[in-house]
Amino acid sequence: MNTLYDIDADFLAAVAAITERVGEPTVEQIEALELNAENWQEKARNYLRVISDLKHYEDACTAEIARISAKKDAAESRREYLHGRLLQSMTARGMGKTEVGTWTLSLRESESVDVPDDAEMLPAEYRRVKVYADKRAIGEALKNGIAVDGCSIVKKQNLIYK
Repeated sequence: MNTLYDIDADFLAAVAAITERVGEPTVEQIEALELNAENWQEKARNYLRVISDLKHYEDACTAEIARISAKKDAAESRREYLHGRLLQSMTARGMGKTEVGTWTLSLRESESVDVPDDAEMLPAEYRRVKVYADKRAIGEALKNGIAVDGCSIVKKQNLIYK
């Protein structure tokens, strides 16, 4: 079977031959278009089978990622718990540095800044603002005839299959 590219090229060649010819298309030209349509249908059906298989594979990969991610999160949670317990135990014993087998454990003091959850209550010089484009508002403005520098509405075709 030909590729979709070949089938499309044959279609365009057949249409070009029909438009160049004066009068009605010949029986051969009509048969060529019908055969091309059948070939396209079969190729499209095969494409959709592959697309469907790939979608199922994507879904399986997503499920596997979720399963492995849950295992990773559980291991991370367990590690953090054990780390915290060991830190708590060493702090309670007043230990600064010790050797345990081939491991060396030590406590180091650090500091961090604790800030309120509501950053709005902080003075402006202590806040950062993230700026991003409001695509919905820009789209509405463009549709209403308001020019927005550097922005445009892009129309594209989307393939829908069910």
